Amino acid sequence: MSHTTLDFLPEPSASGSENTTSAWATHRDDAPIEGGFDARYGDVMWQTLICGDRMSSTDLVLGIASIPAFGSLPLHSHDPAEFYFVVSGYAEVSIDGKITSVGPGMAIFIPGGAIHGITAGTEGIEFVYGFPENRFGDVVYNFSQQQGGEQ
Repeated sequence: MSHTTLDFLPEPSASGSENTTSAWATHRDDAPIEGGFDARYGDVMWQTLICGDRMSSTDLVLGIASIPAFGSLPLHSHDPAEFYFVVSGYAEVSIDGKITSVGPGMAIFIPGGAIHGITAGTEGIEFVYGFPENRFGDVVYNFSQQQGGEQ
């Protein structure tokens, strides 16, 4: 699939580049699809678009995730805060035992350390996620023992 690029913004450079303050643009078609193969993460698949692990960036991790109909990302926690922004579909999000329904256009703030998870509805869900971290690899997921996961 072809896509247009912004003429004034270069493609991201590989991590380890000396200049981490230059602007750049990327496209989700260029990001690998991850997940969907580790039972701890449930049915979620994601593409990380901004991350110091892979390109010249700091202070922000941003990606897009999808969960198929009735699939889930099990209860877990991590130290940094996180946000979700729902692009399409519906789901129930649990944050510290409180469950709320979410849909397109909704933003969800998840405090650092909160136990949270998401279960997709009949259409599945696609959402943008982000962390105030340099690298996605710096986010340590602790899965709830209530779900049979590891801590």
